[in-house]
Amino acid sequence: MSDRKSITVPLPGGMALPSSAELGKNEWFPSYTPENVAAADADFVEEHARYLRARADQARAAVALIEARFELGRAIARLGALRDIARDEFILGHTTRQHQQRMADLVHLTAELQAQAKMLEAKHRRDALIPKPAPAAPPQLPSPGLSPSELGEILSAMPELSPDLRATLGKIFEAALDEKGKR
Repeated sequence: MSDRKSITVPLPGGMALPSSAELGKNEWFPSYTPENVAAADADFVEEHARYLRARADQARAAVALIEARFELGRAIARLGALRDIARDEFILGHTTRQHQQRMADLVHLTAELQAQAKMLEAKHRRDALIPKPAPAAPPQLPSPGLSPSELGEILSAMPELSPDLRATLGKIFEAALDEKGKR
């Protein structure tokens, strides 16, 4: 007997490789030549690489699933705040429309003021070209008070006054009229 131990290696499909002692006996296992064993090993390595790639794809799919679940959780959380989001969107839209209306009003007001400024400028140019007539003297209005002759007639109609007092009062009235410039 030999001192070597017999080792069997599992192959895909449940087959096992023969031990090295058995490989030398081609009469019993004619298909197990070193080339066939190398081909079987290459097939095994290729099959295992496919298995590992499938596991890696499975891990990536699991990560994608977890990320999708997180995104779903965020979407569900946003649904809880939907009333607040809708209110904020309404307020934003309302203020945007108010802003647009104010801007349109300002544009129209600016256009109107520019038109008024052009009209005033045109009027000033027109007025500069038209000769101005000399201003007319204001009409003389009758003075609201009494004339000195009317005062003298009133004083002479009062017999209870002495002639000296009448003359003094006449002088006082004349001086007052001179101060006012009505005489």
